[in-house]
Amino acid sequence: MKTLKELMEELSKKDFRVLYTIESAMRDGRTPTLSRLYKRLPREFREELDEITLRLRNKKLIFTKYTRGGDVRMRLTYKGYELLGFQNLYKRGIIDDLRGPVGEGKEAYVYRGITPDGGLVCVKIYRISPRKFRKVKRYRDVDERFRVFISGEMAKREYETLEDLWPDVEVPRPIAFSRNMVVMERFDGVRLFKVNLEDPEGTFTRILNNVIEAAVKGYVHGDLSPYNILYSRSTGDIRIIDRPQAIPVGTQGRKVKLYEDLKHVVERFNKEYDLGIDLNALFDDVVNTIEEARKDAGGDQEEGEGTLKDSSMRRVLRTSVR
Repeated sequence: MKTLKELMEELSKKDFRVLYTIESAMRDGRTPTLSRLYKRLPREFREELDEITLRLRNKKLIFTKYTRGGDVRMRLTYKGYELLGFQNLYKRGIIDDLRGPVGEGKEAYVYRGITPDGGLVCVKIYRISPRKFRKVKRYRDVDERFRVFISGEMAKREYETLEDLWPDVEVPRPIAFSRNMVVMERFDGVRLFKVNLEDPEGTFTRILNNVIEAAVKGYVHGDLSPYNILYSRSTGDIRIIDRPQAIPVGTQGRKVKLYEDLKHVVERFNKEYDLGIDLNALFDDVVNTIEEARKDAGGDQEEGEGTLKDSSMRRVLRTSVR
């Protein structure tokens, strides 16, 4: 299978012009058709348009379907959407090539990105599954044809969340995003559930500090567990990953999600390391600490910022850890 870079190098400027025109029409909520492309593109495209769209279809960059009236409907595939994202990042000098995938989640694949100077970065590519899309349709009137743009929204939301949190919260450093791709620092770590910690209480404290710091800045993770916490065996550093579903603090139900986040982590540490953490006491103290810190930081608005005082953190741990 050809890489996105190989595909990019095979296509002409006119091929990309057609892809961008199809994307633009879809963003406007219209179904691109061959007849509409004839109207939107310059005259010099008209003799080649049938050939171009056939080539794009054969490379699986667009999907086409004939109408009863003899026209041809078309839309971007994920492959076509990702190619536009890759070309954008390539032109900006962010990445030179992709390798992988090296990891897979519920909503995204993780690739190893190679930078122009030979460095390595992490590239997360969102692809919303049909099952996930059906859930989205419960509360949003979105046509199946425009599913690729939902994945783009998820990538943008994660990138913006990382920008808000980094460096005060230990998340991957955000570098760039385009379409459904998020580029971030590469962190040499393994998922926490695979590690036998030498200092479990210290690591738990570090995770808790990040949870509170993120909430002070306005975010609850919403899906926190040892599966999306990376741990470096060499340095003891952590990175909390997978934040497309991060919930603003002002959102209804945020405390339920915060409780669930803490529950997943506490249960693991109590089971593996017998820390004896009282979940309910911890939750009450965490909520109080967040509210106090947000007030101190002027965070009565939706997005307050501030740094937690060490004394606040010690008080939380003292009341919840045996």
